[in-house]
Amino acid sequence: MAGVDVFLASHNFERFCEEVQNERRYIHSPDTHDLLKRIEDALPTRILEFEEGADDLWRAQLGCDWRGPEDENDRAQNPIPYKKSRMKPCPKPSGCPEGRVNPKGIPCLYLATNRYTAVSEVRPTPGAWVTVAQFKIQRNLKIVDCCSFHRRNNLRNNDKYDDVIWTEINNAFSEPISGRDNVAEYAPTQILAELFRSKGYDGIAYKSIFLPTGASDAHNLAFFDLDAAECLEPKILCVKSLRLETVPSTSEACTAHSAPR
Repeated sequence: MAGVDVFLASHNFERFCEEVQNERRYIHSPDTHDLLKRIEDALPTRILEFEEGADDLWRAQLGCDWRGPEDENDRAQNPIPYKKSRMKPCPKPSGCPEGRVNPKGIPCLYLATNRYTAVSEVRPTPGAWVTVAQFKIQRNLKIVDCCSFHRRNNLRNNDKYDDVIWTEINNAFSEPISGRDNVAEYAPTQILAELFRSKGYDGIAYKSIFLPTGASDAHNLAFFDLDAAECLEPKILCVKSLRLETVPSTSEACTAHSAPR
């Protein structure tokens, strides 16, 4: 019977994803309505709290700014980090693309629980400059924790319907999605995020597939309020390899990546 429950939970979540991606996005079927209500009822048991002042959070962005001296083509040659203002999403709707948690025009603040994960999540190539910044929490936050169960192999060892559903939720948020994918693939996680936000929670935590050496896990975070965390001083890194080994920001250290044209 437990196997039937596991199959039913996975089937119901997959059916929800299929419906909101391909059939109806805003007016849901009774089955989807029931699934979302069950998820809503479980929210008080799935909360992760962050205290004001916590600062072990990171955000990375591909690229950097440049400053003189200029070369013969009037290009600045010295890389410098982006400004603090550049390390947060643009609050203007026109500057906010689709995301895993946010629809187009409604920005949220994506962070990670360590620097390696933050850098890895922007998918840099060898020789790329990356600006990375530490963030500090500005008030006490309660966010929805989707991390209790991770990856589909946990489904074989779990016979609780709700735990299977939350495993699927975490996998949906964690699944890598490239910028070339159809934005409809974001619909299930965006709907879940809007549900969490409507119930007064401050954001979402979900597992990252990128783990630092020796770490047991790493979390990605999405805060609905852009001012929930303050950007500290940005720094610049140069990615040496696909393993994301980084070196200090000297122009000699990153000859594979020239100044922008």
